[in-house]
Amino acid sequence: MQIFLSKTLDRINNNGVFYAQKLRKSVTQTSEYGGETMKTNALRAKIVENGMTIGEFCTRANFVRCTFDRKMSGQSEFDREEIGRIISELRLTPEETKDIFFADAVS
Repeated sequence: MQIFLSKTLDRINNNGVFYAQKLRKSVTQTSEYGGETMKTNALRAKIVENGMTIGEFCTRANFVRCTFDRKMSGQSEFDREEIGRIISELRLTPEETKDIFFADAVS
């Protein structure tokens, strides 16, 4: 984790670091669709931690920006293939994936 954080911090400026920290503190905000919740701020924080803007992430993960925004606001939901692209692009661990996309999953 230490190596990952130092590598990430090298790639983003001080404002980006502050923004990522601020998003990390507010990850409890969720959007709801069909009774399921996801932690949109946690996903935004991971994008910033990976040194990307939302627009850069959308390009790299092959999302249309307005579609991604609609899914992040809870107007529609990410499908399995889209979640797979997000996991791949951000190199999310299984724990991070569960935390972001299945916030209220029943064990």
